Amino acid sequence: MRLLSRALAFAVLLAGATLPNPLRAQVVPAIKGGGSQINVYGLYALVKTDFNSALDYPPKNPPPPSFEDANGYNQGFSVGADFRLGRFVFGQPALGARFTYSTGKTGQTDNSIVYEFGGGVDYHKNRTLNFRMVDFQYQLWDLGNHYYPPGFIPGQPGVYVDTKLKPYTLSFGILVRVR
Repeated sequence: MRLLSRALAFAVLLAGATLPNPLRAQVVPAIKGGGSQINVYGLYALVKTDFNSALDYPPKNPPPPSFEDANGYNQGFSVGADFRLGRFVFGQPALGARFTYSTGKTGQTDNSIVYEFGGGVDYHKNRTLNFRMVDFQYQLWDLGNHYYPPGFIPGQPGVYVDTKLKPYTLSFGILVRVR
């Protein structure tokens, strides 16, 4: 009899430990807002280009100021999409693609892959609409060697420069959840 009661108790414990709890498995992720999602967005961007440090302007001969800048930042916009990988305690990691356009006199165009690290804070208006309160992105660009003609860099002859930039952007805007 003792063996039967122990076997029954073991079977109940084993069943309780191994059988899924369907209510909890269904409700908990919905409460946490978990799961992945896809967003598209448009943002107003302030861009600190880091272009001057790459060209190493002499201290007494700084680059000409641009009338299009805002306190040392170029103004522009970003559009893109991201795939968020679920929620965690401190945020939602994401993979994204972004196009950023900014104003300014000293410009550089590039179509290579740019590595970008950053984060932002969203205000969730509803399930579909979010307001990006702030978005900070630090970028690593490797533009390769470029020839700058005489006079482009004040006081310098024509030179080849291995151009590596580390710009950052500060953005604000709207995100729309697609899925």
